Amino acid sequence: MHHRLRRLVLIGLLLPACSSSDPAPTTVDVPDAPPARGTIRLRVLVSSSLDEVVARRVVESISRYYRRHGFEIALTRAPQVIAESYLLQGGDGHEAVEPMRTFLRRWAVPAGAEIIVVVLPSIAAPCSGIGRFFSKLEGLTFTSDSVKSDPLLRTLNLLASFTPTTLLSVRDIRRRAPSNVEFIAAHELGHAMGLSHARGKNLMATPPPQCVPPLTADQRTIIKRWLHNKA
Repeated sequence: MHHRLRRLVLIGLLLPACSSSDPAPTTVDVPDAPPARGTIRLRVLVSSSLDEVVARRVVESISRYYRRHGFEIALTRAPQVIAESYLLQGGDGHEAVEPMRTFLRRWAVPAGAEIIVVVLPSIAAPCSGIGRFFSKLEGLTFTSDSVKSDPLLRTLNLLASFTPTTLLSVRDIRRRAPSNVEFIAAHELGHAMGLSHARGKNLMATPPPQCVPPLTADQRTIIKRWLHNKA
């Protein structure tokens, strides 16, 4: 989630899959919506302390969700192994975000047409001050717009433009149901494509609904526009 980091703990819920009895708002697309004719391109980085199978399963969850709404997922290359196990450490402030800043400058600059998905054991170092504060940090997304608009994220002091980057914490996600894994990964990817939090039963709901919700028509339009601009 690309707003203030505290909001990220809102997604730490156990979400059952949506059932046919769940009432859906009138603005939500049904799963058999016409194809959006868009391909979301991902570059996947996985920590060396994790099995690459974990990263593939995350991608499968993302693909499963977005395919239901007419979007395809394509990897720009095979998953790459990185040395990092976490990207927030230390106490707070600049010390805590320095590893994140270094990482993004290395992997996300210059800006590319894909979305970088980073699969880590944990986003925040468990024994650090910031790790204790964000002990349930399951997902975090950075975009050029979010870094410019959020005072907290501006402390990263990044260049004006970089590749949207989504971080996923396997340690925290593994404690959730499979349907929750799908929601967290798809939700974070939505932020990477310009989606903001929204009310109602939809992917960007906050607090999250008690199911894995669909995209709204407006959200699909924003994603299609983002893909068009990246083409």
